[in-house]
Amino acid sequence: VELVALSDLQTFANRGLQRRQAEIAPARAVIQEEIDRYRRSISAREVDPLLGSMHRWADGIRAEEIARYRNRLGALDESQEEAIEALTRAVVAKMLHQPSSELRGAAGSPRGERLAEAVRELFDLS
Repeated sequence: VELVALSDLQTFANRGLQRRQAEIAPARAVIQEEIDRYRRSISAREVDPLLGSMHRWADGIRAEEIARYRNRLGALDESQEEAIEALTRAVVAKMLHQPSSELRGAAGSPRGERLAEAVRELFDLS
């Protein structure tokens, strides 16, 4: 049996309370970080359909232009057809890479919302 003074118990309890209180700020920081990450992921998911629309729009123009020039190109063999497809797809992908990266990177912020609205308006996307 050990005799413990009430003041010793109070000191022990106060130390435990201080340790727990010291963890409040780090815990809040972790929670806020996770909330921010969640908001960004939600916004990024909202940006994906817009990016899909933008890429479909550009690919439609690419396909129309190939069809328009098909007669001028004459008879092409399969490897030439594949080369034209690959070349034009690569050009479209490179042209849309920077705007897509900017939209994804800014997703979840006021800037991201402004960029998304600008893309919708500039490319007449819904």
